[in-house]
Amino acid sequence: GSRGGGVGGGDGGGFRGLGLRVEEVRKGLAVTHVVPDGLADAAGIMVQDLIQTVDGRPVRGLKAFGECVRDGAGAGRLSVDVVRGSGAARRGVSLRVITRELPP
Repeated sequence: GSRGGGVGGGDGGGFRGLGLRVEEVRKGLAVTHVVPDGLADAAGIMVQDLIQTVDGRPVRGLKAFGECVRDGAGAGRLSVDVVRGSGAARRGVSLRVITRELPP
């Protein structure tokens, strides 16, 4: 079943449209996989980054992340705040969201 939702669909923490997989951890959402040359990779997101907010909205679980991604996809860009390493390095990244119509 779909736990993640979001652009390109999500299943068990996978967000193919963004080119990343995440899992819920105590401090937020941990990035567990980044697709090479995908949107997340191009934005500088790395495995083990902790996603804190999407478009200024806190994300504490897969459902909230999926909702934020879905809501922001219409604008074509998402602003994602991540914490890297010990938490001392916080950075904002911007993802250009590409949505495509599937052929009939």
